[in-house]
Amino acid sequence: MRTRLSGLLSLVVCWGLWTCQANAEDTPPPAVLNDPAQTISLAKQIINRIQPSYETIWDVHNGDFYQGVSGSLWNFTSRTIPVASLRLGASTGMAIYSGLSLDLPGIAKRFIPTQVKEPASTGPLDEVWAVIGKYGRVGVVGGYSWDHRDPVVGITAGAALTF
Repeated sequence: MRTRLSGLLSLVVCWGLWTCQANAEDTPPPAVLNDPAQTISLAKQIINRIQPSYETIWDVHNGDFYQGVSGSLWNFTSRTIPVASLRLGASTGMAIYSGLSLDLPGIAKRFIPTQVKEPASTGPLDEVWAVIGKYGRVGVVGGYSWDHRDPVVGITAGAALTF
């Protein structure tokens, strides 16, 4: 038994030495600050995946308004265009919530015909649509508030950060 244990131990030590030697010959990846273009690209990929959102939550159950931050857990697409997302967030009312949010830019791009979008985007509406049509999110959420010690059932409206 002792021979097997010492043989196994020497095998593990040899494998570890070989691995360290192999890794020592490899060049280390560049540091974050040494490749800013790659760092920015990676940050954009992470932000586009999570789609962080700042939103106002109207708790229908209590009649209160909260400010919250959420991130996307799952995105639903239609012909590769995002139209909705399952989100998880936290609010100022000490609430954790999740829910389904509609992606207004994706819905507009996918389902509203160009003949309708162009006349609706004249004058002052053009500025409003430029913001809502690019970042807007609306949804329904449910969760729990430790501040009130009761459930949160509400409606959200906010904007998500994407590149």
